[in-house]
Amino acid sequence: MSRTIKTSTGKTYLFSDNDQVGQGSYATVYKGYEAKTKQVVAIKVVGETFAKKKKTPKYHEIAKREVDILKKLDNDPNLLRIIDTAEDEDYAYIITEFCQGGSLRHIIKNSKFEESRAVKYLYDIAKGLSSLHQKGIMHRDINLQNTLLSNDACVIGDFGSAILQKTSDKAAGTHTYQAPELYKVQPGLEYTKQIDVWSMGVVFFKMLFGRKIYREYQALIEDDQDGIRRFPKSPKVSTEAIQLLDKMLRANPKKRISAQEILNDQLFKRYEMYDSHLTKSTPREYLIQSSSDDEEEIHHEFKKRRIDKNMKTDHKIKENEPNKATPNNKKKTKGKNKNKHQKKSSSEDTNLVNNKNSIFIEKQKTLYGYLFAGFVILALLGIHFYLYTYSK
Repeated sequence: MSRTIKTSTGKTYLFSDNDQVGQGSYATVYKGYEAKTKQVVAIKVVGETFAKKKKTPKYHEIAKREVDILKKLDNDPNLLRIIDTAEDEDYAYIITEFCQGGSLRHIIKNSKFEESRAVKYLYDIAKGLSSLHQKGIMHRDINLQNTLLSNDACVIGDFGSAILQKTSDKAAGTHTYQAPELYKVQPGLEYTKQIDVWSMGVVFFKMLFGRKIYREYQALIEDDQDGIRRFPKSPKVSTEAIQLLDKMLRANPKKRISAQEILNDQLFKRYEMYDSHLTKSTPREYLIQSSSDDEEEIHHEFKKRRIDKNMKTDHKIKENEPNKATPNNKKKTKGKNKNKHQKKSSSEDTNLVNNKNSIFIEKQKTLYGYLFAGFVILALLGIHFYLYTYSK
């Protein structure tokens, strides 16, 4: 069924029930478009999930709180961008940009992750989260479903649980991504923005190892010291990645690294992201443009400077090693090798023919030998017959 909504700005948006792209605890998200410009958007219908469950909370207030937070994000390239809002008697509507790459949850299900790709996405999430925390906003529901891809830039979405507070004593978020302090929440015992860092650590763990952090969870809570040993070992995961993961997943929030500190970690220096143009608020259309399902190295933009350095280094090495094969020498060498191969093949063919001739000659000799022997026997028999006849 097609549906139409009109906003206070006079724009009309269309979407269909068949174009659902996500569903949360209190809202459903659809892919739609603006009637005049045909601009593709995401339309979040707040209150629809409650209506299906025959619940009637004050979802208009929930939507207003989310809209207020979205308007404070200043078009940050790693935070979901709001476009418009609408409201009717039944639901509230939040129109945002449409992230064509889908969620990280979808991407992980359909493709394998190299560490470089996971690190690139972590860097994007950390940038968005750092920006949020600087504005005094706690997201409270960082997970794979709420991290989206737009032109291969990782974007934090779904601000339904976000609050403009430095602390809170009300639990929120997705169970498997919740920080340990959320299980101890009670009136008077509050948590801080560091819960988002823990959730981001769980996302990073999932990207690196392809599974959730069930087995290691209890050990992480009980042993809060430096503990690289607590994490799985994999030849595809670097020591720097494990070290950063360890800093993010500290049970004590005071020992846990902050989102801003993450951006300066040694891991990103390894991939040369620390001095990238992406550390600034770059428009998203200038970010990496490759497909989200592409298995190529996602961090090629970050390695651009490293490649240039390697090219200069290789040039110096070639100058210092004059005997090293040049492209022309390589061609000559290939030509010589080709001639040698041809000569070798010709020699082998000649030997094969000679061998066949030798075998034929030997067979002829044997045949002649048999014929000569037969002739001698016949001659002897003839002489014997002659002597025997005339002796009588």
